[in-house]
Amino acid sequence: MRRSEVEVRALQGIPASVGGCSEFGTELKLEVFPGPDLVLERSCSFDVNLPKEYPVRPPSVRCRSIEALPSKFCSNGTYRRRGGDEIEGTIDTSSGRVRLGLLDEKTQCGWSRSYDLAVLFYGLRRLFSGADHSPWDWFPTPPGRHATPDKTTTTTVATRRSRPTTHHHRRVSIAAVEASTRGRRREMEDVTTVIPDAGLVCLFDGHGGRGCAAWAGRNVPRKIVELAARLDPREAMWRAFVDADREWVAGRQDTSGCTAIAALFRDRTLYVANLGDCRCVLARRGRSTTLARDLSFDARADRPDEIARICAARGFVANRRVNGQLAVSRALGDVAYKHYVAGSNRGPVSSRPDVVEIALEPADDFLVVACDGLWDVLSSQAVVDFVRSNAEASTGNLKTVCEKLVRHAVDDKKSTDNVSVCLVKILHYHATHRSTSVGLSSTPRFPFGASATSRGIRTLSASSSSSCEPPSIDHLGSSSRINASLMGNARLATFAARPNPAATSKRLSTPALAAPKIADNDDDLFEYLLDDRNFAAKA
Repeated sequence: MRRSEVEVRALQGIPASVGGCSEFGTELKLEVFPGPDLVLERSCSFDVNLPKEYPVRPPSVRCRSIEALPSKFCSNGTYRRRGGDEIEGTIDTSSGRVRLGLLDEKTQCGWSRSYDLAVLFYGLRRLFSGADHSPWDWFPTPPGRHATPDKTTTTTVATRRSRPTTHHHRRVSIAAVEASTRGRRREMEDVTTVIPDAGLVCLFDGHGGRGCAAWAGRNVPRKIVELAARLDPREAMWRAFVDADREWVAGRQDTSGCTAIAALFRDRTLYVANLGDCRCVLARRGRSTTLARDLSFDARADRPDEIARICAARGFVANRRVNGQLAVSRALGDVAYKHYVAGSNRGPVSSRPDVVEIALEPADDFLVVACDGLWDVLSSQAVVDFVRSNAEASTGNLKTVCEKLVRHAVDDKKSTDNVSVCLVKILHYHATHRSTSVGLSSTPRFPFGASATSRGIRTLSASSSSSCEPPSIDHLGSSSRINASLMGNARLATFAARPNPAATSKRLSTPALAAPKIADNDDDLFEYLLDDRNFAAKA
């Protein structure tokens, strides 16, 4: 592919909501649109001139919209915008000449012939970054990944904060199983944590050792649940990731790191926070097929916006790797790529996750959360199709399907990495408690028994007994052992969330419960277990 075709494709990948290229040739025009994360109040245009030696030599840039520059950042004839502890660049308000560290060919963190014009666009956009906004409420849609505006859009705060407006009479439960394999790697560095009582699924993919992933698996889920008890779920997930990274880096326990992804179910809303290249995919049933919907964005060092951010943080990208070494641009740990030790809050590798919010619909069937060992060899749609076809062949046994998917990635697709997959079945219920789920099987298979404890995370093995005992209910959550033989030996983890401080502190006593009278099949059993009246405390 010729260089010009690469440039055109890169510019076409810039989402229309943040700007783009209006003219292309030896001189082109780039336009940056205002956004909640920018100090711009109106669009700003730039003329870009490509020298004959391009891309060996960087382009030259002039600002065409001097009047659009925020006046409070202009002094002594220069627009100067600081980003954290570093100056992103300057604009001469008389000539319009733009100076960017990205365009400096003499420094290591400057221009590289491997960078394209899309990287330049995001470097120019960073000239106006730093507006006072909540990063968990809004982030620009990454290049090349266009979200549907009315669902997982990241273009406006209003749509990202939207709540379900239909099917308010329904509620959601989840059933989750996990399978993993070391594959062709010498060590297993993945850690999966499933917290059924909190509706939380987390996956941590370690690199450079297992230390950071193991630590994150013990601490990040706990932080999410504790913060979500008093904060908005989006803010809780964002702060949990950032705070955990600060703790790990401050402790300097080792130099390992890990990518991370977390999916949190609240009412009929799903929140997904992602760092790195793990991925969360939602399967939504259509008229004739089941469609895959990506709910996370891979943060790798080949994304133009990430390259611009890395260069602004005094890093560089070589061979699609941060400083020529690390493939992911966002992760927990990786002390060598963090500037916390120097008193800064930035570094080439960021710990700030993208948080996506989506209102669940009755057509939403299941969720696949997996590490890059799966996505490197299979597309999102291929994974959804595999789960659907094998679920029919396996009569809906989630554990069997999950294990087949892992073996398919390693044995058939020759994945060379650790492969960890968490398959989450979404169960939809009416207010009358009748199951409306049509998915992996006509009878939903609940994979785990959850034991809530006040001490924190606990690892369990599902019981192989086919008998069912009535659950005990208190304000911390539910504890039950439910026909686990249907699922195989699923490995689980759970902990009790701290009660909301705003809620009443009165603890209900747990009455003795009689065994369900009608339990001829799983649907009847689930109706009984999900009917709060069966477990209400007597006055």
